[in-house]
Amino acid sequence: MKELQKRQKSRTSRGIRDVLDHALIDLAAWYRDVLVIQVGAQVEAIHDDQRTAMEAAARSSRPEQTLARIEAVLACRQSLIEYTGVAPQLAIESLAVQLQ
Repeated sequence: MKELQKRQKSRTSRGIRDVLDHALIDLAAWYRDVLVIQVGAQVEAIHDDQRTAMEAAARSSRPEQTLARIEAVLACRQSLIEYTGVAPQLAIESLAVQLQ
């Protein structure tokens, strides 16, 4: 019974990390689109359905800030992948502070 509970807990944790991983990839792509707008690159947006929000974000920050946000998102993602001892909630809260 203990082994079954341990495997279930591990599966649940892995599921949470997988969901967060997908969300962080999506968030990094969103900031990539913001950066594309800021630098005027002629490439297709990944999240074109959110153009209004991305344009607002592009106007309210500099490309350097957007790049720092992308790096923070990717660092958070990497910490969740590499270090299973990192509490997902704390990693996401730390990221939220960095994105401000």
